[in-house]
Amino acid sequence: SGGGEFERLDTRYAGAAANGSTRPDFDARPRSDRQALWADGTWESVHGLRVTVGMRSDDATLVGRRQYDPRTSLAFERGRLGLTAAWGRYTQVAEPTFHRPATPDAAFTPMRLEQVILGAQWGGDTLGLRVELYEKWYDGLWQFDRTLQPVGNGRGRARGADAFFKWRPFPSTMTRLTWSTVASQRTDPNTGTMARAIGDLAHSVTWVTESRWRTWTIGTARRWATGRPFTDITGTVAGPSGPEPVWGAPNASRLPDYGRLDLSLSYYRGLGADRGPARPPTGATLPAGDRRGDADAARRHPVAAADA
Repeated sequence: SGGGEFERLDTRYAGAAANGSTRPDFDARPRSDRQALWADGTWESVHGLRVTVGMRSDDATLVGRRQYDPRTSLAFERGRLGLTAAWGRYTQVAEPTFHRPATPDAAFTPMRLEQVILGAQWGGDTLGLRVELYEKWYDGLWQFDRTLQPVGNGRGRARGADAFFKWRPFPSTMTRLTWSTVASQRTDPNTGTMARAIGDLAHSVTWVTESRWRTWTIGTARRWATGRPFTDITGTVAGPSGPEPVWGAPNASRLPDYGRLDLSLSYYRGLGADRGPARPPTGATLPAGDRRGDADAARRHPVAAADA
């Protein structure tokens, strides 16, 4: 299969000095036109093996060069056991707000991501377990520093694991447990050194349970996560306009651990066989997400500098 797409983004933004002046330092109206073509193919074996190979190509006016991103994935299924592997490259042009009028298009490089994902799963509808290991490499990241100036050519790396467990202990009860861990680094835009990324979370756990009794549904969602890294202020020094902060090592400190518990109670009353429920469920839930690698060349995966 294959296809193409065209996207045009017209923007306008202005910047002024932070000293109270209303005179803009710049007033930019960049236009970003992006054209993309993709193609992929899948081969399946009678022995349960499926191979998908794809290629995606993007060309954006803000970058002035065409990018080529190959992707491939393997999947093997035998009974209740499934094995997956995926590799791919992804390219994304930063938002026009990172582009300054004085920046030549050749210097506005695209952000790039290369990733490898390995996965294994076992089970069925009532009991299942899936484990994924992944590693990602980032290049050409665009970020804002403390003065809100764009800084490019950032690098990053992330290595982590996800585990998903689901269990139906009773016909009316389903529970899902998700555990994730990731160690990630990226270039700090203020110092140019490698430091923890905002998405560096040692542990993140989500436990969701839903039980039904007649026309009632009771749901619980428990979430706990390690605190996100941040750069602390270690002191102050005298500056031209007053005290100025002294910053510590980039993202060397962490916020307190995060915890949350949600409870929900929903009641359904049907209006007829063809009309559906009178009231949708209103409780808050935290679905257990699934990070899957694939070679679907039609998808544009985001390259997020913050999570690198």
